[in-house]
Parts: sequence; structure tokens; C-alpha cells
Amino acid sequence: MERGFNQTEVISLEVMKLDKDNLLDYAPHLLRKEKHTESQTKTANKRERLTNIDHSMRVVTPSAVEGRSIILLDDVTTTGATFKDARRALKEAGARKVLCVALAH
Repeated sequence: MERGFNQTEVISLEVMKLDKDNLLDYAPHLLRKEKHTESQTKTANKRERLTNIDHSMRVVTPSAVEGRSIILLDDVTTTGATFKDARRALKEAGARKVLCVALAH
């Protein structure tokens, strides 16, 4: 299944234009989903969402996050399961700090 319009990408690119001092890096492909999971929208409750996505992500290039602070942006969060697993993968790869920001809840 292919996703449609990616509003998170559009917002990220606009934020990058505002970064006149080049303090931020935009790395949309740093995290990769390694195992197939059911769409989070098709799970019944928080427990299923947490179990569904658990340990499904990994960092493609750990050296790119090692010792760095990461801002993770997502369009919508409901239970926080996606953020939880993404944060786990980033911390395991050596990220110093991970800030999760959702556009809607």
C-alpha cells in the first residue's frame, strides 16, 4: 500500500527553509520499518497498537544519530506507539536525546 500526500514532509521542508544557520538536518529516510505490521488504524486498542509495532523499526545509518539530539515529527499520534518504537530505535543507535512532535492528537 502506498501512502498519499505527506503533510509531515511538507512541513519539515518549510521548517528547513527557516533554518538560516543550518542547525538542522533533514533525514526522512533515517528510520526504516523492518517488519511488516498491520496498519495502526486497523488495530482495536492501545495494547494492540503497542504490540503491533514493537521492534519494527531500525536506524539505517547509526553513525548519523550517534550522540545527536533528534526531533521526530509525525502527522498524527493516538497512542504514541509509533513514537515509542521510533524513539527506542534511535536511542539504541546512540541518539543522545529524542524529541517527539505530533501535528495532531
